Amino acid sequence: MLPLLMKDGLLVPYISTTLLYIIISRSTTPVFVLPSEEYRLQRRLQKFTFYWSMFGVIALTALSVFATPPPKLPDLLPVLVSVYSCSHFLLFLVYFHVRQFQCKDSETMDTSHTPYTQLKKKQ
Repeated sequence: MLPLLMKDGLLVPYISTTLLYIIISRSTTPVFVLPSEEYRLQRRLQKFTFYWSMFGVIALTALSVFATPPPKLPDLLPVLVSVYSCSHFLLFLVYFHVRQFQCKDSETMDTSHTPYTQLKKKQ
């Protein structure tokens, strides 16, 4: 999608909405809440993969904007963006498919980080 956004001159809105996404996700998702002892490693891994993913997006965007592809491979950067996006889709597909069969009921899920649970504890 990045090559099409660049072709249509929508690079600035793309970058601004990406930054807005990072700011909002950093302030609202439970990945960044202080973890309980049981799930500390899992949350660290989630945080690491989130930042690694965002680093890849930023690097591919910078390469697409500032680098010129070699003459023999003029479509190299769009292909790299497509491979990166497809790999993310497949990894999330496998992760959530496995995850849905690991949770048997609501008692096995960690809901201590949700806003509703925190509000309920305060009352």
